[in-house]
Formats: sequence, structure tokens, C-alpha cells
Amino acid sequence: MSDRLRGGRLEVPTVEYSRLGKRVKIVGIKHVASHRFWVDLSAELATQHGDWTVHYERPMFLNLKSSWTHKFKKRIYLSWSHRQARMLAASGYANQFDVLVIPPAWENHDIDGERALSAFNLPVLLLIVPWVYLATLNNRVASFAGHAFVRGLHSDAGQRGSVEFLMKTSILVRERNKLAVDAAIAAEGDVVMIWGHAHIAGMAQLLELQGFLPLEVSWRLLFV
Repeated sequence: MSDRLRGGRLEVPTVEYSRLGKRVKIVGIKHVASHRFWVDLSAELATQHGDWTVHYERPMFLNLKSSWTHKFKKRIYLSWSHRQARMLAASGYANQFDVLVIPPAWENHDIDGERALSAFNLPVLLLIVPWVYLATLNNRVASFAGHAFVRGLHSDAGQRGSVEFLMKTSILVRERNKLAVDAAIAAEGDVVMIWGHAHIAGMAQLLELQGFLPLEVSWRLLFV
């Protein structure tokens, strides 16, 4: 299960599973959406799921003994993220962590940032970053690039294109899926997991292997 285009509007799924009274809900997102999407999601999690434990994805840079390769990749990645955020802001869209409210009680269950960086193809990163830099030299170009990026999200809806040229999915998808699902199963009580939509199918399969059964699927508009 992935994102979908319905009536020309892009939607992401939320899937709920249950086993012996324990519920696990995977809220699918993209890391780029309208400002309203993040505001509404923050409010929903605070009011409708106040007694659930919330787990979210975000590799953290905790290892201070990085190799020079990881330090270089980190610098490139942070530059890329910063430039992309400028591009999105200029076009009226918002990055997840610029808007989504993350209360102290939420739990981060993800791989270490150094492990995440090891999955990226450095030569490809070096090819991409200059184009992102050029796209943010002024607001008009940045706005055009941001809108083009979002149009690309719409045109790719429901498809699973290969990203192996950029990253090792064995690390950034499958390894992270297992870590997150294991944490959700081990947690006491019901759990909400906020993860990119590309992870849902793999996480759902892992939950079903552990005896969880699907309860329902709902959809939310990404660009409200």
C-alpha cells in the first residue's frame, strides 16, 4: 500500500492493525505536504490519540566518532535538506519537521544517523546537490522548483520506482521497518507510528507475521 491519486488529489494511507486487544496504527506521510496537513495531524494526534504512545521516524546523529566519509555525507545531506526546505517554503509547502509538533512524550525509534548515511551513494549525492543549490538562488526560481517537485509527487503516486541508484533500501527501508515494528510490538498499550508511506507495505507484512490483523484503512489529503 502506498500513496494514491484520487480525483487529481494526492492522498496517503493510515492503516490500523490489532492483536489481542493491542492496536498499532501506521500513519503514512510524505515528508513534504501543505502547512495545513501538518497542523491538522498535530491536532489529531494530541486530541484523538492522547492515550496512545506515538513513535516517529528520524535518524539521529548520535555517533561523535564519525569517519571522514560520514562527516562529508552529513554536510552534503544537511545542505541538501536546508536548500530543499527553502525551495518548499518559497512555493508554499512545508517540510515535516518544520511544522509538525513533536511533544517530549513522543518516542523516536529509528536507526542512527551514521547508519543512515552509510546507505547513501556519495557520487549521486554530489551530482544532486549542485542542482538543488542552483534552484534556491532566488525566490522565483525556488518557487518554480518547489512546484515542479510537488507535481512530480503527484505524477509518481502509487508507483514504486527504484531508488537503489541513490541509497541502499536494505538499510533505509527494510532495516528501519523491522526496528520500528519491533519497538511498536514491544511497547505497552496502543501505538501510533508516523512513517513515510513507502514503509507501510513492509511494516504491515511484519505485523501480520506476528499475528496482527488489519482493522481498517483510511486516507488523508496531503495538500489540503
